[in-house]
Amino acid sequence: MSQSPVYTIGYGSRSLTDFIRVLQQQQIEFLIDVRSQPYSRHKPDFSKEPLRQFLADEGIRYVFMGHQLGGRPEDPDCYREGILDYDLLEEMPFYKAGIARVQDAVDKGFRVALMCSEEKPEQCHRGKLIGRTLSVLSVAIRHIDENDQLITQEEMMLRQTNGQLTLFGTATKPANETPETILKRVFGFDEFRPLQANIIQSVMDKQDTVAIMPTGAGKSLCYQLPALMWPGLTVVVSPLISLMEDQVMQLRDMGVPATYLNSTLGRDGFAYTVAQIRQGEVRLLYAAPETLLRPDV
Repeated sequence: MSQSPVYTIGYGSRSLTDFIRVLQQQQIEFLIDVRSQPYSRHKPDFSKEPLRQFLADEGIRYVFMGHQLGGRPEDPDCYREGILDYDLLEEMPFYKAGIARVQDAVDKGFRVALMCSEEKPEQCHRGKLIGRTLSVLSVAIRHIDENDQLITQEEMMLRQTNGQLTLFGTATKPANETPETILKRVFGFDEFRPLQANIIQSVMDKQDTVAIMPTGAGKSLCYQLPALMWPGLTVVVSPLISLMEDQVMQLRDMGVPATYLNSTLGRDGFAYTVAQIRQGEVRLLYAAPETLLRPDV
């Protein structure tokens, strides 16, 4: 009997019901959580203990392995000049032990899925790192993408390569995505609030746009949604550090690759974030004004 592949999935914008439905479609028996921090403020159902119980009710076993296979390890030896180095991480005993556990489960005939928060495997370490490691070991990989489609490791790598488009210039919109579909798929809203649609359309028409809106009117969506319509990086400059951190956490929980640069980051954290940006792994960057004056930015 042929081995079952290792599946991967990111919950992103999925509801818990949809997430479990996808797992059941693939007859997943073990869900392996590879988040370094298995918690979500925006989607508390996907935090470690609630998720464990929800899965148990559906006959799926939850296993946390973020300490072995997480994308933000605590061991400083995984970093080179403050930047996470996948090659170094692959050689760590704890990482190798985690990979061995996954292999052992597959060898025993279990159907397993690796879970993180990012919906798109090409934007997550489960594809760029773990998938690479397992492929070298001749373990078949099937990534469940944001459209519930199965793609191979090779197809994921092609997506990653083709995604490195120019930051400015002749970018084109995704053919099958409209602002309304992204509003529903990513943010979970059925319709825009007053003014939002007009502002977003102005941005999509590449017009310089100034929007003055009251508190609670949904200003952030007016730049967050267009950022997902175009390839490249969107930079949000704000002096409100706590606000930017909250928004970044919410976006990450929705599967949007977002990050921030501000004075709360230490040297290593700052270097790691800059490296992510340079590698094209970030779609939305929140930056405090003073960080733009740093020579490494």
